[in-house]
Amino acid sequence: MTTAIEFQAVQKSFGETAVISGMDMQVQQGERFVLVGSSGSGKTTSLKMMNRLEQPTAGQVLINGKPAQDYPLQKLRWMMGYVLQQIALFPNMTVAQNITLIPEMKGTPKAQLQQLADSLLDRVGLSPAKYRNRYPRELSGGEQQRVGILRAISSQPPIVLMDEPFSALDPISRKDLQDLVLDIHQQLHNTIVFVTHDMDEALKIGNRIGIMSDGQLLQAATPQEIAQHPANDFVRDFFKTSVAKNVYDRPVSQLLLAVTPLTDLSSQQQSAAGRLAEDAALRDVFQALSINENVEIIAQTGQSRGYLNRQLLLNYLSQNED
Repeated sequence: MTTAIEFQAVQKSFGETAVISGMDMQVQQGERFVLVGSSGSGKTTSLKMMNRLEQPTAGQVLINGKPAQDYPLQKLRWMMGYVLQQIALFPNMTVAQNITLIPEMKGTPKAQLQQLADSLLDRVGLSPAKYRNRYPRELSGGEQQRVGILRAISSQPPIVLMDEPFSALDPISRKDLQDLVLDIHQQLHNTIVFVTHDMDEALKIGNRIGIMSDGQLLQAATPQEIAQHPANDFVRDFFKTSVAKNVYDRPVSQLLLAVTPLTDLSSQQQSAAGRLAEDAALRDVFQALSINENVEIIAQTGQSRGYLNRQLLLNYLSQNED
């Protein structure tokens, strides 16, 4: 697998204040890598060093194996879409103009720009006829964020950086846009680096999660590896506190991280098992297991994640009590 982004002994200070301390990190091409940690842990600064909004004080950042500072700045940033919490759409531009800004700057013929805007709006469930000529002030927060994501991917950059893009949104809009990020990634197979302070969001978005504290990357691994082999007490407590809250409302996907829910079943047992999507709530598992001895968990891709039974569920609850 090819490395898209690499930090080599990166340090960053603002005056006398050290923000990043000797950070080593690799993000592979095509993965969804999430940096998570409390405010002030260095997540956003790390993201900004990837597209040179900030420069390292020491060490270096490599993009596709080449030092970031060796790229012409415009070329580097055209390689990366960027989505912020405050999306900052251009208020004097229509939705279509905002979406196609980078393709237009890169010389895409005007005849193709509207077609591009319309196809992207369709992709995220916004009717082109209704939205293409609107202005940002005429959109809800969730709609603005959808347009911001489309602007970031409109030129199909190989890397997309997302800095807490949904933290200001209501829970329903937030879930919808998280699903949108996963759908777009499945279609484009781009590299996504996503910053959040919310472990729930990190678990949903990330193939791998990097947990930061006080300017240090404490562990970067799959959610399963972090759950089963935390690097230290901070990582263990940070992870466990998240998966323990509101346990009955949490998605099954988080239960899958805390236990090993793969059960060897006969073909007869498999055919008789119930089925649930991995974003179903834990309370739905209880209901399904009142009818079936086993429940098959289905990923968003349609593939089976394995089977749950009552014993596995009880093991999970005994390990994750508030």
